[in-house]
Amino acid sequence: MSNQEQRVSYCLKVLERICVTDKVIRRTEKLIGDTQVKLENLLKEIDSERQLRNHIQEIEARIRCLNKEHSLVKASLQAQDDRSSQNDRLIQETSIDMDVQREQMRIDYKCLESKRNNLNEEKINLQTNNFHLILRRNSLIMQLCQIYPIQNSQGKYSICNVHLPDSEDFKGKNNFHLSVALGYVCHFLVMMSKFLDIPLRYSLIPYGSNSCIIDHIDPSLDKSGRVFPLYCDTNSKDKKIAFNYAVYLINKNIAQLRHYLSLKTSDPRATLPNLYNLIEERCKLTNN
Repeated sequence: MSNQEQRVSYCLKVLERICVTDKVIRRTEKLIGDTQVKLENLLKEIDSERQLRNHIQEIEARIRCLNKEHSLVKASLQAQDDRSSQNDRLIQETSIDMDVQREQMRIDYKCLESKRNNLNEEKINLQTNNFHLILRRNSLIMQLCQIYPIQNSQGKYSICNVHLPDSEDFKGKNNFHLSVALGYVCHFLVMMSKFLDIPLRYSLIPYGSNSCIIDHIDPSLDKSGRVFPLYCDTNSKDKKIAFNYAVYLINKNIAQLRHYLSLKTSDPRATLPNLYNLIEERCKLTNN
């Protein structure tokens, strides 16, 4: 080995310092390594803590959302409970009203039943009274027919044995007999209209052979000229015309009574035949 290749060795103190320094360096490196491990562990813990904090924040956010949703659901449930309570009160009030109405209907039904029973009783009483009224009217008409009997002898009709021809056959007949027969017919119609409670269209004034009839309908007549005699005076042409018109009006009254019994009057000039047929049909109707 050459002198150049050879190195000068350290002294003992230097070597000791080198050893101490080496130990310090190694200890420091070890400390640094431990520190790095601790730092890494600390960083891992910090990162884990950060992740945990983030997770906690997420959970807190979810909790806030759930709390908000819970509040909304709770408010909705409270509103439903309120509506349910209101509906319950409404149902209860409706039930009470229905009970009241049901009770009122029961009372009204009893009242209606009572009225119906009273109505049935009144109907029965009315039918009974109507039946008695018909019998009484028929009896009065029969008695009236006995007072004023109308007879048919070979097509010639007479009342109380006084012949009254049809109105077109008055010519040549006894005027007094005509007046008497028409007076009987006048009184007969007045009494029959009262028995049947039918007001005659043309009012009659029964006064025996001097009876009259009043025309209240014809507007062309004067107030003083509405009374027409049912007795004949051949000496006056005007009175003859008034007499014929009076007979026409009394025949109209007979046709009115026949119409009341649903009878047709084909020839209104047939005074006694129409009246005789009216009495017959009235008797048949009441008997049925």
